[in-house]
Amino acid sequence: MIIFLAAFLDTANWLVPVAAVLVLVVAIGFPAWLFLKWYIRPDSTEGRKDVVSLLLQTLGGVAFVLGGWFTWQQLINSRQELQYSREALFTTQQGQITERFTRAIEQLGKSEEGTAPPKNGAPGALDKNLAIRLGGIYALERISKDSPSDYYHAVMEVLTAFVRQHALWTTDAPKDATVKADIQAILTVLARRERSYGQGESQRLDLSATDLRGAVLVNANLIGANLRLTHFEDANLNGAHLNRAQLSGTQFNNNSILKGAILRDCDLRGANLKGADVTGADFNGSDLTGADLREAVGLTVEQINSARAREGILTDIQTSSKP
Repeated sequence: MIIFLAAFLDTANWLVPVAAVLVLVVAIGFPAWLFLKWYIRPDSTEGRKDVVSLLLQTLGGVAFVLGGWFTWQQLINSRQELQYSREALFTTQQGQITERFTRAIEQLGKSEEGTAPPKNGAPGALDKNLAIRLGGIYALERISKDSPSDYYHAVMEVLTAFVRQHALWTTDAPKDATVKADIQAILTVLARRERSYGQGESQRLDLSATDLRGAVLVNANLIGANLRLTHFEDANLNGAHLNRAQLSGTQFNNNSILKGAILRDCDLRGANLKGADVTGADFNGSDLTGADLREAVGLTVEQINSARAREGILTDIQTSSKP
């Protein structure tokens, strides 16, 4: 019954305009026949044939015009329906993305309250909510790519705020502490994003005064980031892009790796790079005022002389007297 009804409705979609055309043809044809018969007054069989032929031509023209008009109306209706469908689909997609964003925030907010004692004498505690937070982090990354115009900046704000809150540097932090798994996951997401400050981002990534000891940021995109007073002891920033980053007062140590890092036009005033591996690092145009580069591995005179400012710099090698 349902199939029959659907077939009937589909047939009705084209029967209605056809019926309308036929009605109009009859409504116009009969008066036209009477008019032509009265006006021409055919007295012979040949004359009547001419009247009929003229009438048929007239009706054919009328049917053609009406058919074209109905076709045009159907085309307009189809376009409107397509537009409505697109708008409905867009609204549905936006609602789905909003729901995904809300769910991801809830996942990220799962605290470490569900920790359990270590098993079999393993060090540390088992964080039962870690997997949920990791899922939220990568879900937010996906959302920032699926809807960049609406959610990219919001996602970056959420992720950096999480790092600042949960990896804030404190003077009483354990000496052997390293970056936690969820913080490292966020750093990985931030490191591989395609935008950067001044290139699709209007605000700097704010990771200032955070404890990122032991973080892995190889080839990371940290262009223009705010990393003031951040602790990078034991961190691997091999080949990291740190152009125009704010690194004043940032802390490194002899286990920090900055090989081939791009540190052009950076603010490194008062930064502690003592003992860090800076082999091949690019300091061109940076401000090294008061920076500590003593015992830095791979440091050359050319690197120091390429800096824009270097008053009060601490280093073991002889540098040019020109600033």
